[in-house]
Amino acid sequence: MIAWSDVTVAEAERACAEGRLITAGPLNNTYGVTLRGRPVFIRHRVVHDLEYGQTFAAERFVYGLLGPSVNVPRLLFFCEGGEGSAYAGFEYLVEEPTDWS
Repeated sequence: MIAWSDVTVAEAERACAEGRLITAGPLNNTYGVTLRGRPVFIRHRVVHDLEYGQTFAAERFVYGLLGPSVNVPRLLFFCEGGEGSAYAGFEYLVEEPTDWS
């Protein structure tokens, strides 16, 4: 059993540095990574701005509100670093095997 609750900022940073950048945006970068032997989708909040400080609020709280027919990746972990930096890791839903090479 993987204990996602203990993912550290350093571990998330390392995974993103070694992973594949999917998108780079003004608020968040997204990465496809392998973390603890499993494909994971990580969103990294890259700005500290009071207006956008709740970037991950939906990911943290919306899952209980959606119906069972909506295929939503499960939030695996959330960790906050300094200067407003934060990481949210989700299960990576794919229809084909993941190949990060």
